[in-house]
Amino acid sequence: NGGAILFSNTLAGGGQDLTIAAGTAAGTTTFTGAVSGMGDGTGAAITLASTGAVRFMSTVGGASGIVSSNAGGSTRFDDNVTLTDGDTGSSFAGTANFDGLNWSGFDGLTVTGAATLSTGAVSLDSNGGAILFSNTVDGGVSLTLAGGAGNVTITGATGNGTALTSLTATGNAISLGAIGGAAAGVAGNVLLNGTGTISLGTSKIAGYLDITAGGNITSGVLNVTGNLWAKTTSGNIDFYSAGINTLGGTVSLIDASRSKDVKLWANSIKVGTARPSNGSVLDADTGIQGATVTIKAPTGGAIQADGLQGVITASQTSTTTAALTIDANGVIGNPNTVTPLTEGLRVLTSGLVVVNGSSAADGTIMLVGPDAVQPRYEFSGQLGKRSVKYNGVEATSAQLTGALDAAYLDIRNATIEIRESGFAKENANKVLRRGVVTSAGPGQPAVDDSTGLAGMASCDGSFGAAGLTCQ
Repeated sequence: NGGAILFSNTLAGGGQDLTIAAGTAAGTTTFTGAVSGMGDGTGAAITLASTGAVRFMSTVGGASGIVSSNAGGSTRFDDNVTLTDGDTGSSFAGTANFDGLNWSGFDGLTVTGAATLSTGAVSLDSNGGAILFSNTVDGGVSLTLAGGAGNVTITGATGNGTALTSLTATGNAISLGAIGGAAAGVAGNVLLNGTGTISLGTSKIAGYLDITAGGNITSGVLNVTGNLWAKTTSGNIDFYSAGINTLGGTVSLIDASRSKDVKLWANSIKVGTARPSNGSVLDADTGIQGATVTIKAPTGGAIQADGLQGVITASQTSTTTAALTIDANGVIGNPNTVTPLTEGLRVLTSGLVVVNGSSAADGTIMLVGPDAVQPRYEFSGQLGKRSVKYNGVEATSAQLTGALDAAYLDIRNATIEIRESGFAKENANKVLRRGVVTSAGPGQPAVDDSTGLAGMASCDGSFGAAGLTCQ
């Protein structure tokens, strides 16, 4: 009837349910001692219909969930909660305060009001049920959410008022709203591990961001002080569509299936060589990998290309669909280096390289990688177009490669005819010395199939508007 309710010692439930109904906001309910044995598993073990505050100062145990039905009420837990059969799940229509505790065994948790984490680390293990915070989550402690086969969702902002020290979430699909506000967010690391899709809102993270997913990975604009690492077994990775991200460390984005699209737009792109969460250096789990890879940075200098970074792998081999798209102005790598194999953007692709900003004034792009793998560049050798070099030599265009292949076959057939004609006339030497060019291309001398290197004039000079000027 509006008065306070106080349990100043333990409460043993004996398998019974308990309903608390303090009738006014002043009617606080306090459990000082341990609460155990609540519920028989068929309904809510504890129902909080109170319009006032309810506080559990010690441990809570029961055979089913805890339900608060009053949106205007508040519930606080100061110690561990263990529910042996959580089929009913737990839900709080009002606000909830979790203070340094472990929840386990419950089948799902829903918090409608704002959630606060007080003085100690909080771990919530839902035993496979979904975990949903549909409002803000604040507190200067670490938060671990274990959804198992269930989804983990935080709709409101996390660390909007007070930054969390760290955030870890596991589950099926993981969806997080904004992380941080004007100056908060997560002061440490964020680890997300899901078997389905993972999505983040605009986020401020002072540590590293480590993501493992089974499906698509998407985000709002990120501000990550540490390294960014994300891997999906079969999904697209999109850190591009929301706008330019601010990255203070290295980045590894891995589509393990090598069949999806990987996109990144950031102020700085340093391709990673190690996973931040465990420090392992694994080629299969570092670098940027996908069927197609798109990287965008404000200037060429913002893409680290000293040959010491990780590898960009793009498995797309089509001559019309870009395997690697580079969108940045300025020189990438050092075109004046005497050791082109050590200074450039490390790539592993035999597909088409597309450059957005292809004017020669935008600078040279130096790519390095295995000689056995030759990427193709759409504007190779064209005057006025940006130069793309692979291991110090101008990358071959797809069109030129196809033309050379066709020409080579024609030349080989002509060579055979000339030889046969020469032998038939017993004048083979004279006929063969006509010379047949059978191999040519950027950086390659013309080769006579019969007599070796064909005669070639040489010229040291430069290209200008009027063409080649010899000195």
